[in-house]
Amino acid sequence: MSNSIKKFTTLLVATTLLLTGCSSTSTKKELFVPSFCEKTKILSAFPENLKGAKWIDKAWDPIQGSDLEAALSEGGLACQFGLGQAEVGATVLWAPDDEFVFSQQSAQWIKQGQKKIDIPGIDEDAAYVLTKGTEGSSDYQVSAINFLYRGFWIQISASFTDSIEKMVPLAKAAINSLRDKKTTDRENVSGCYAATVDGDLLTMKLDQQDRNIVIADLYFGYSKKDSSEGRMFGSYTNGILTGVYQVLLLDRTAKTELFFRGDKSGFNAASGPTEQVKDVVKLKRPLQLTWDTSHTYTNSDKCQPLNLK
Repeated sequence: MSNSIKKFTTLLVATTLLLTGCSSTSTKKELFVPSFCEKTKILSAFPENLKGAKWIDKAWDPIQGSDLEAALSEGGLACQFGLGQAEVGATVLWAPDDEFVFSQQSAQWIKQGQKKIDIPGIDEDAAYVLTKGTEGSSDYQVSAINFLYRGFWIQISASFTDSIEKMVPLAKAAINSLRDKKTTDRENVSGCYAATVDGDLLTMKLDQQDRNIVIADLYFGYSKKDSSEGRMFGSYTNGILTGVYQVLLLDRTAKTELFFRGDKSGFNAASGPTEQVKDVVKLKRPLQLTWDTSHTYTNSDKCQPLNLK
């Protein structure tokens, strides 16, 4: 159905209800990708023999061109759940589709052998499934599904599902994990934050839109060493703000990976061992972060426009 027909139909229904003295509210609420793995509904959908499973806090390092990179670059969320080191669990991706991501990635899924399906009990727009082994045999496994639901791409990979029916509770939990507008607004970290310690003024102006992408204008006004200012393009998930801070120097652009921990009430920066990866100074993996509590960024009105020319 075209957008114009949908709008006309909605208007017609609303007018009819008004004329008959009835009122109505839309049954479809505005949805957004989740930002916190622990707040999702996934663990509640695990089978009884895996009820001890937990969210595994993982530092993702996506391969270029992978589903993980595609999801995170769109401001999505990736979560891994399981029984510790037993390699039994599930990984779930949520991402805004933006009317192209799902179809773009589906070409790769088809090459991998994924097949189109209709997920029972789910009103999805499209879906693909990846299976292993021969259906009906003991080695058969439904290892992954990708589906498009109301403008969101959701991927679920599991090690314990031997039928599409066993994927359904996870799919429903993933849908129910999408945030409403009230929750999204409450968790949004947009605003000005500043820390003032021993003559240093550090400011951070954050701009977060309708997903987990954050643009940060940072100013480091040090009293005993060179100050700097620049912009960081990053993400905010699971209470961690991270991205690459870029500073324009005389002959080049310096790029440094930064980490902050907090929420809209305030943030603390992290430090740790670093290494040069191409043109970016990155924190070494596995991460060994130390959180600096001497400089706490709190809500402030001290952020000023940066000179980024």
